[in-house]
Amino acid sequence: MFCTLVLLVATVLDSSPQLVDAGMVAPDTIAVTLHEGSVELGSLVPYQPQDGDVVKEENTQRTSVRRGGQEIGTLAGPEANRMLREPDRFAGERIDRARLADPAEWKVAGATVKSVTFKNRVRDAAQVAGGDWKAAFEFIVYLQLESPLPEGDHLIRFGSLPEFQLHWDDTQTVSPAVHVSAIGYRPTDPGKPASLSCWTGAGRTIDYLERFPGLRYRVLEHSSGREVLSGAALLAQETEAADDYTGLRKRPDATITNRFGGPVFKLDLAKLTNPGVYRVAVDGIGCSKPFRISADVYDPLWRLALRGLHVHRRNVPVEVVSVDGETWTRPAADDSAAVHSTARMGNATFDAFVAGATNRPARNTRGGWMDAGDFDSNHSHYWVSLLLLDLIDRHPEALSADDVGISDSGNGRPDLLDEGLWMVDSYRAMQAADGGVTSGIEYAEHPRVGEPSHLNTLAVYQLAPSPRSNFLYAAASARAARVIKRGGFPSDPNPQAYLDSAAAAFRWAKAHLDDPKPDSKQQTEDAHLLAACELLVAGEEQLGSEWLEYVDSLRDNPWQIVSPELNEAVVVFLRLGGQHLDPSRRQALERMFYQTTTQSYLDGSTRKSGYGVLKNGWAPFGYGIGGAPHPGTHHLLQFPTVVPTNESFPPHIKPDRDECIAAGVTGLAFLLGHHPTNRPYVTGLEQLETVDDRWESVQNILHLDSRYAGHRAPAGITIYGTVPPIRDGNSWPINWPLNGDQTVHPQYELWPEYENLHQFPLWAAMTEYTIWQTIAPTIWFAAELHARDR
Repeated sequence: MFCTLVLLVATVLDSSPQLVDAGMVAPDTIAVTLHEGSVELGSLVPYQPQDGDVVKEENTQRTSVRRGGQEIGTLAGPEANRMLREPDRFAGERIDRARLADPAEWKVAGATVKSVTFKNRVRDAAQVAGGDWKAAFEFIVYLQLESPLPEGDHLIRFGSLPEFQLHWDDTQTVSPAVHVSAIGYRPTDPGKPASLSCWTGAGRTIDYLERFPGLRYRVLEHSSGREVLSGAALLAQETEAADDYTGLRKRPDATITNRFGGPVFKLDLAKLTNPGVYRVAVDGIGCSKPFRISADVYDPLWRLALRGLHVHRRNVPVEVVSVDGETWTRPAADDSAAVHSTARMGNATFDAFVAGATNRPARNTRGGWMDAGDFDSNHSHYWVSLLLLDLIDRHPEALSADDVGISDSGNGRPDLLDEGLWMVDSYRAMQAADGGVTSGIEYAEHPRVGEPSHLNTLAVYQLAPSPRSNFLYAAASARAARVIKRGGFPSDPNPQAYLDSAAAAFRWAKAHLDDPKPDSKQQTEDAHLLAACELLVAGEEQLGSEWLEYVDSLRDNPWQIVSPELNEAVVVFLRLGGQHLDPSRRQALERMFYQTTTQSYLDGSTRKSGYGVLKNGWAPFGYGIGGAPHPGTHHLLQFPTVVPTNESFPPHIKPDRDECIAAGVTGLAFLLGHHPTNRPYVTGLEQLETVDDRWESVQNILHLDSRYAGHRAPAGITIYGTVPPIRDGNSWPINWPLNGDQTVHPQYELWPEYENLHQFPLWAAMTEYTIWQTIAPTIWFAAELHARDR
């Protein structure tokens, strides 16, 4: 049954470990899920000082308050509005790991447990009094039996914990080893993925076809159980087959594996085209969670993600829907004391922002989006505007919704356009008379502990313009002018004002190309060419002449690979180049575009990955690359549109339209649960009425604006997701605070990358995100697939 899921915050924390679920991962192996520990967030309340209170600045980032010898919280906010962020509460008894791995401690009615392995992930963490962290864990314990388990009801017991009843029917019992997308697929989607895989926390993963030759699967109607499709499980990726060009990784146990750690098996859904609700059942193993086949499966997703982006608007109050179903209003921050800094956004540090501070007040700092766990806004966010404006430009009818649920809904313009213009409008208001546009709004440090954005006490800086930031602004503002004019959308100001602003920013950037730059020369030049292209197609032919010179230079070497910025310009020019796009220019651009999309994304990742991960094949996996489709990968879906034939290609090269679209489908499916943890990377996904309530997305993420305010994370945020389990600066929780009686098992370095997802709220490499790397691509891919062919 599909329904809206609203989770209620527990008023009494669970203290004893609980057996919460069980399912088969092989005919002779049960996976039992246990939860250890519970977390309740502290509240943000007015601070009412009492005699004897001891206020102590623990460090530059936290000021504690002790009362009666006990810490009662952390101070937040300015003197005029001093608040107290109370400590989080943790309750829970730790599980004896030795007992957990002892077969004698486990009882399964009607079966004998032969061996036990387990793995455990962080599912939440409390920052308790004193600033320490207490982690709550999810344990998945694999009970290998002496023989296959007969179907029927079986009681499972561990020690003195309350027993759990497993109803075992391979057509109904959900198996953690069967993976699909939580939202499902369109009937016409090529490459609809489903897979079978399981890593039990010990050694290599289950090789299903070796242990169970001839293994078959069936696709069943969810309500009736009627079989509509069947087939044999097929090997999709070998253990020692690289996921991309970056190769295989050698682990401490000397194994060399792909990012899953073992073989991945494909369950082909290509012929599943009739609308309905289905589950995939594997003989003797169990079934997937329910998913839909519908022409509208992606529509609720892009709307949810757009609301998740909207929550990040700076300096304005916004309504937030949290993952637990709570609705609350995030107050506006006050940046009235912001000043200019001579530092530029790029590779600069907090120290540089502070050192460059002036006494000159900044004007019009209201606006932009906050990025990730911090409250800054920067020039990378123009990618968000570019992506959203692209959608409404190419699909003005299919994506015209004005009722998504953002502040601008109901104003007579598409919500995608309103949100896409937010960054451009904000930064246009900060444009100086000479055309320079700030490269970002930054703070003196990461947010102080306990302080949400509306209580920020850190110094705020309006950073100096940089050539790259101005070129990116010029590209986004010129696109805004073109989209508004072409679509006939109401605008204040009119389109010409955006175009004039873009031209002024472009001229400023060109005049300052020799200034010291924090950005690389190549990044600046790529942004330069993108801006020139956007200005050209918007009508500024003189400013766009440099783009034409670049295109002409490709005639001698069209077979090259270029950046996302340049590919974005290629897409625009192939669509809108008009009289400037003669046959020789088109041929050179098509060949370059084909080379980039094929080698970087298809050959480099999608064709190699058993799960269809979509990333640049040369880019390192993790920390923003490999979870959500990255900006640049979206060009795969544009390729069939702007290169409709292969007439300009050598005979042996045949661009495949369906393969390009399938790459987008599988790349989006990976972040929606088609991977080994079966946990979608989009917060609040299960709140959608079109998603079955058995799905559970990530919940405890690095969104300090809500957590410090005492609320759970907003719905609609896509996190980075899994990362390589290597001990470095990105895995600090393994060294602190995940030690002593709260550790990850097995040894951290032995974890496969795709299993390595821990919901520790400050584990930035996994639970953080950026609006331009993860949220905006989620919106773009979901909206593009929804609108395609309509």
